[in-house]
Order: sequence, then C-alpha cells, then structure tokens
Amino acid sequence: MIGQSSRFETPCTEWHTLDDRYYDAFTVYSEAVIGLMRLTGSAYAQAYERAENAKLAYQQAEDLMRCHEEEHCRPESRTTSTSA
Repeated sequence: MIGQSSRFETPCTEWHTLDDRYYDAFTVYSEAVIGLMRLTGSAYAQAYERAENAKLAYQQAEDLMRCHEEEHCRPESRTTSTSA
C-alpha cells in the first residue's frame, strides 16, 4: 500500500494489541520522566523509582512487539512458517 512501510504485510490483531501496549507504556514512562523535573527530596526518589518501573514496562512491551514481528509479521517469516 502507498504510504505504509513495506516491512510488513497487513499486521495481525495481536500486533495491533502489542503496539497499543507499547504506545501506552512509552507514554507512561515519558510522563514519569517529565514529572521528575518538578520534584526534590523523597518525592523525587519515589517518582524516580516509579519512572524506572515504567521504563522496564516500556522495554518489555517493546521486546514483546519486536519478538512478535520477528516470529510472525515479517513477510519472510510467513514463507517458512508451518502454521497460519
């Protein structure tokens, strides 16, 4: 299709779900980091820990999406897959 990446054929429903999770996790992480700028002391330390947890969730979501892409969504993997 014009305007879309040639990297994928039409992404499956699971890919869209993983993409939504990735976007949500990235948004939470970004907002947590931005929030750190307004804090000091123990409030900063607590918010920093929340930001680190959000970063881990974002990285996990990214890893899941990439793994799914490599195993399922790339056109070259479809030609070697034994399942639909």
